[in-house]
Amino acid sequence: MSVFQSGALEGGTDLVDHGEAPRVYLAAGSRWFRVDLRPWDGTRMVMRNPLAPGWPDRGDRTDSPELAERWAWAYLDWIRGERRREALGIGPDRPLHAAVEAYLDHRSVAVERATWSADRTALGYLTREWGRGAKLSSIETADLQAIVNQLLRAGYRASTVTTYVKSWRVFFRAVGGWNPTERITITSRAARPLDSIDTLSPHEIRALFLAAEKVDAQRIGQFPSGVTACAIGLFMGLRMGEIFALQWADIDPVSKTVRVRFQVPKDRVELRPTKGKLSRTALVLPDFWEHYRADAVGFCCGRAGRPVGTRTQRNLITRVLDAAGLNQLGRGWHILRHTYARSFLEARGSLEELQASLGHSSIVTTQTRYGHLRPDAAAALARARIYGA
Repeated sequence: MSVFQSGALEGGTDLVDHGEAPRVYLAAGSRWFRVDLRPWDGTRMVMRNPLAPGWPDRGDRTDSPELAERWAWAYLDWIRGERRREALGIGPDRPLHAAVEAYLDHRSVAVERATWSADRTALGYLTREWGRGAKLSSIETADLQAIVNQLLRAGYRASTVTTYVKSWRVFFRAVGGWNPTERITITSRAARPLDSIDTLSPHEIRALFLAAEKVDAQRIGQFPSGVTACAIGLFMGLRMGEIFALQWADIDPVSKTVRVRFQVPKDRVELRPTKGKLSRTALVLPDFWEHYRADAVGFCCGRAGRPVGTRTQRNLITRVLDAAGLNQLGRGWHILRHTYARSFLEARGSLEELQASLGHSSIVTTQTRYGHLRPDAAAALARARIYGA
């Protein structure tokens, strides 16, 4: 959190001072960043745009308090990144190998083990390519593109390579503050853009529920309800582990919301905090309520009062998708979450509201993944208004 000061300076520790940028400091006894927009020498404040290439030596200047305050937020983001890289002992001039080791040490306590393992695999291709001597700042887009092309020629699936590129993107932004993966292309017929998502059509949703009913009728106790699990994913937008940690008491039919508090992690059968470690309240879409059971207690999709593990969760969606004829490469529980996002936007929800329901820590994630659905949603709304269907 930041506070833009306009009164007397408070005592504290200066973090950085660039000549044409605001003072950023930690107030005494506080852990929050503070920004002071006043000029250092008592004259008119002049600030450079921190979003400009070559900043702080280049970039447009302004003496407008309103524009300077907007730029100060971008400046503060830069400061936060520098502080994080300082804490990790990482910077663009550090060797790649040391940066990867420090980053993975940090990720081992910041993310789930499966995510950490995927990051380690993806970053392993970089350390094997450049060895121990290469500097972070020497790696360019063309170098990463060469690795991508090599993996594709070796027979790696485009979806797998796309996952590696996403891990590289997060790594470079965290340790270097730049993104050399931005212009990478995956030239395979099976490749999809990094922000492309797969959703179910209304016809496929009907087929999915019919198949889930058949799977539920055949089960002999080893699976939770496929119908209920699919309804939660489609109409609440929960992640796989969150679906199987949800309890009926978390659903509020009055406010039409669900409180998402826990998830079942991928490496053990127990309740853990949700991704991001914070509970959230998500909007329940109207089609869920025909599946709601007001008298039910315990887990919505558990077994004998306990949650089920990852293998059972994945086997269930595989059986349902197989029975519906919808099982394709890369499809699983997350396609239900993507479909929820599309339905949310088609019902005139905003990206900011969708961010809160999905639990994304940044609106950028929501915009990147689902922003391209807004024109489709607008077309659907216009069609309903004009054709009445």
